[in-house]
Amino acid sequence: MFFLFWNGYYAKKTKESIIKVAENFIRELPKNKMNPTEITPDGEGGITLKWRLQSEVTILNFEVGLVHLVKELNNGEIISQEGVIYLSSDFIPSEILEHIPNQSLPNVH
Repeated sequence: MFFLFWNGYYAKKTKESIIKVAENFIRELPKNKMNPTEITPDGEGGITLKWRLQSEVTILNFEVGLVHLVKELNNGEIISQEGVIYLSSDFIPSEILEHIPNQSLPNVH
C-alpha cells in the first residue's frame, strides 16, 4: 500500500488510472459547461472535482469506474447521486452532466 503525505494526514496515493479518468472527464465537458474551480486528491485514492459558485457548490468524486455527486443549493437543499458508472471512454452520464454549472456568457449590448 502506498501513502502520500497530504494535508497533514497520511492518505492513500491517488491512482494513476483515476487521474486519467478525471482528466478525460474534464476534456469531455461540453463547451457550455464550466471547468472545475478545484481539483484535489480525496485521501482515499480518488480525485475530487469541485465547482464553487456564489449560490451553490457541486462536488464530483471519482473512484475506479464510478463517480459520486453531491450538490448543495443556495437554499440548503442537497442533491446526491451515488455510484454512477463512468468509464473514461464513455460519454458523461446525463444525471451528472445536468448538475455541472454552465459557463457565464458575457453581456452583449
